[in-house]
Amino acid sequence: AASKGDQPSNSSGLIRQLYIRLSSATFDVLYILSLLVLETILCMVIVQRVAYTEIDWTAYMEEVETYLAGETDYLQIRGGTGPLVYPA
Repeated sequence: AASKGDQPSNSSGLIRQLYIRLSSATFDVLYILSLLVLETILCMVIVQRVAYTEIDWTAYMEEVETYLAGETDYLQIRGGTGPLVYPA
């Protein structure tokens, strides 16, 4: 006879059944739409709560000014936040 420890608990059995049902192809669209909605809500919350700072814009414009002044060596282009991290 199997002991009680050899059998999965009832809650793990329910979780397994739920996982199997939700991982079927019929739930792909629901899953994708749910992720899209959650990501949209998260982005909206972040945009509402995180204060806009001009740091990146100012640094970018400093880098642009350096380039327009004739510097084309990306290793020499710097802004207020440090060196240029990507070529334009």
